[in-house]
Amino acid sequence: MSAAGEATSPRPNPFAIPSATSVRFALLAIATSTAIFIWGGATLSRRIAPLTTDPAYDACERQYWDKVIHRDGNADPSALDTYLGNLPPSNCGPHPSISLWPNFAVLAFFWLIVLVLYWWMPAWRLRRRRLRPLAFDENPALSSYLTELRLTAGVTEEVTFVANYLDPGVSGLAFGRLGRRYVALSVGMLALFDRDRSAFRAIVLHELAHLRNRDVDVAFITIAVSRTYLVVIVLPIMVASALDLLAGGIHGYILAFAVTLIWYLVFLAVVVPLIRNSLLRSRELHADARAALWDKASDDLSRLFTQQRRRQGGWLSRLLAVHPFPSDRITALTDNRNLLAIGFGEALTMGLTIGLGLDLRDVLGVENISFIYIFWAILLALGMGFSVWRDAINWYVTHGPTKVNMAGVGLGMGLAAGIISPMEVNWFEDPGRPIVSYVVGVILPWCVVLVVGSWLCVRWMSTATRSWLPVAATTKRPVLVVMISLIASAALFITFFNYALPLAQQAAVIQTRTLRGWPQEIVFLTIVVTRAATEPRVLVIIILLGFAIYPLVGVGLTRRLRTTSPASWLTINPVPAGWRAREQLTPRFAVVKAGIVTALLALVLIFTCYLVGGLAAPTTLAAAVGGHLTHALVIVPEVIAAIIATARARDFRVSYGIISAFIAGVVITIGERIAMQLALCAMAMTHNTSCPSDMNPFLRALDVMFYDFFWGLELAFIAALLTAAVTHRRLQDNSVVTSSVAAPFSPSR
Repeated sequence: MSAAGEATSPRPNPFAIPSATSVRFALLAIATSTAIFIWGGATLSRRIAPLTTDPAYDACERQYWDKVIHRDGNADPSALDTYLGNLPPSNCGPHPSISLWPNFAVLAFFWLIVLVLYWWMPAWRLRRRRLRPLAFDENPALSSYLTELRLTAGVTEEVTFVANYLDPGVSGLAFGRLGRRYVALSVGMLALFDRDRSAFRAIVLHELAHLRNRDVDVAFITIAVSRTYLVVIVLPIMVASALDLLAGGIHGYILAFAVTLIWYLVFLAVVVPLIRNSLLRSRELHADARAALWDKASDDLSRLFTQQRRRQGGWLSRLLAVHPFPSDRITALTDNRNLLAIGFGEALTMGLTIGLGLDLRDVLGVENISFIYIFWAILLALGMGFSVWRDAINWYVTHGPTKVNMAGVGLGMGLAAGIISPMEVNWFEDPGRPIVSYVVGVILPWCVVLVVGSWLCVRWMSTATRSWLPVAATTKRPVLVVMISLIASAALFITFFNYALPLAQQAAVIQTRTLRGWPQEIVFLTIVVTRAATEPRVLVIIILLGFAIYPLVGVGLTRRLRTTSPASWLTINPVPAGWRAREQLTPRFAVVKAGIVTALLALVLIFTCYLVGGLAAPTTLAAAVGGHLTHALVIVPEVIAAIIATARARDFRVSYGIISAFIAGVVITIGERIAMQLALCAMAMTHNTSCPSDMNPFLRALDVMFYDFFWGLELAFIAALLTAAVTHRRLQDNSVVTSSVAAPFSPSR
């Protein structure tokens, strides 16, 4: 970066929102805890099952599930009704040993070992490396200097500096546990105190930055989790599963269960070390960014990293490394945008964790599936919400672009990969069809729905966050703004989960029940449409309208709280004089008039058709009103209004499209009845009779019109999405022809 760029651009604060290090630690803890709770508990239950088994119940339950998944080729309607109603096989009586204590016992055992390792590792490190407290009596200048550095770093807790006399190199390490913090300095580091004081200062400040960032506990708990999970949990469960597989025979459900269990454990055995490595790299970069805030530390660290430059590896070397490459560390000292970006891998891991965690339904029961959806939606909103807020801070402060598209795709791909398992396919496989047809006809379209839906959710979160960020930058309570946005994101994911996640199972069951013989692709598409059509109409309208209005409320408040500089918590350096805030997202409420104009034109056409048709052929008018004409006259104007408003808007295109369609639908729904009443009065006047005064037909027809209004709003939402995609592509093509002047801190190509 040039000096001019540094002089005119503030730097975004990577510590304003919980960092990627915290998010990855949460992912690691949740992924391992969920796997252990589900599969560790299941394995322990199978070990103690003979103590509480009931042969009669086991036989009844086995027969019940064979009917549900039509393993004999003939589905039992009563069993299917029980399954669709999320009910257990009540005709078998109460389960002899329904209990979650094995699951909680395995989980408690796991975390007990983790905490013991975390508490014991500092003492083990002190003993194994023979670390000794520094002899400050021989060098009082060193003692006072280290105390000065600790105060400079803002570390308030006591720190014990120890010497590693077995290491002749230049290195430092911050470690410890709650109540006992240590910084180990090698022999080469101690010699550096007299030889190169500035380099000594930079390295010590980097280690103290770990204590200031409070990531020492995170790092050592992460190491303990990864080791405990692999050695104490994965290997014993895999051995037990292999024994169960051999004892039970390699066929059917037992094979699918064993393969699923082994797949999950092996998969997490690979993912857990990758999350650990990513977390350790992230904490180092954040410590570099923190140390760069202190006088001259940035230049000294950059000089040291330049001396350490080694041959850069490929993406695999970067993925497996526990320390970032020197080039990445040099970049983090002066340009911390990468610390705020949302990575594809991070979003993919979030999706995988949530997908695997949905197997809690096998432990808690399908009757608690709504609670499970809410639980995971809240966790996903927190993880992805913090990531989106970091990306929005980068957008606001540096004038850079948002980078959430690949994150949305990664989230959807991870969600699909985490949910799909051999046991999932085995449950709903139709014996009369090859398994490939189920995968192609149901699983793949379902994955497309999950990826597209996740991408839309992340895009909406980014838009809503950018609209509310200026409010958070100005208000005295930014935490409240962030919390409200996270609550809105949780509501969005709850809605998405409740709609999208059951689609594959419902398609398989419905085909078995009523549409047997239909192509599975058609059955799945039918379920997708009917699910959207059978949801409570008022609830769907409120959800669509609420998610459309929420970002616009933020823009409206921003215009009242206009500011020219970001709040201090958004930047880590003083804002230079003359710096201008990011151009605010522009509300264009004028585009909403497209809904009013479209509705009025439609009403004129409706009244003309009713009047002319009623005077010329009253019976034809009655047939038309009772047929498809009325439906089209309500639905089509809503879709047209959404397309016009979306195409004319600059920002929040889909929001304006939904609002415009809603306005058009309300005006037409009420206006059509008025137009019909006026047409009937005109017809009555030609026959010298009075206007009809009975309002019951009016109200009954209004209910039908409301149903059309609901359908029109859903179709308008889809039309707005398609129009926004086409418009965005057209604007991108135009930007290539007419490029604008790059803003300071503009992203590299």
